[in-house]
Amino acid sequence: MVTKAKKELNITKSYIDAVGRMKWDRQKNVLPIHTNQNLQKRALNFMNIFLLNMEKRGMKIEFDYGRCKVELYNQTIEINLRQKYHRVRITDDAGWSRQEFVKSNKLEFLTGYHAKKGWLNTKKIKIEERIPNILDYIEKDLTYWIDVRKRQAEQKKIEEIELQEHQKIERLHKIEEEKTVQLFTDTKNWQRAELLRKFMDAKKENEII
Repeated sequence: MVTKAKKELNITKSYIDAVGRMKWDRQKNVLPIHTNQNLQKRALNFMNIFLLNMEKRGMKIEFDYGRCKVELYNQTIEINLRQKYHRVRITDDAGWSRQEFVKSNKLEFLTGYHAKKGWLNTKKIKIEERIPNILDYIEKDLTYWIDVRKRQAEQKKIEEIELQEHQKIERLHKIEEEKTVQLFTDTKNWQRAELLRKFMDAKKENEII
């Protein structure tokens, strides 16, 4: 995967270019590495170390609609390695200000899609040294979601049982209601039949007299 990424790696020239490259890379199932040429070799080396340590923990890489994810226990989390950009507000001679994204010489590793978690290399610690911490976080996150999914499955099963019981009780109530209605109907029919019988008996007696 690292070799393929090296062949397919696109050198990013700006923040907008990096965003565009990420969308394009997703169509080719390539490891998400987005840096300029100065950081390219280090980024590839980082990803190689990351993958080796990841596999030792039983994790593997998956591509889902072009998004690169780490998988463990059938749970996944998206990952991305990029060159850090800083937002800088620049004011021109006329006094107009605008916001620009300026490249740094730092690598940033990101996990997640909506709620992202990031790691940066600093002057005191390199991002390569953060790999165990990154993997600890990923393992903890995926394990957490296993427990969540398990509880959700158990809750769903309980809700299904409760629904079945509720439906059973409703069916029994319906049967009882139908029996009650039928009983009233039978009673009325019997009363009518009894009145009719008495009427016929009375009519016969009158005819005899």
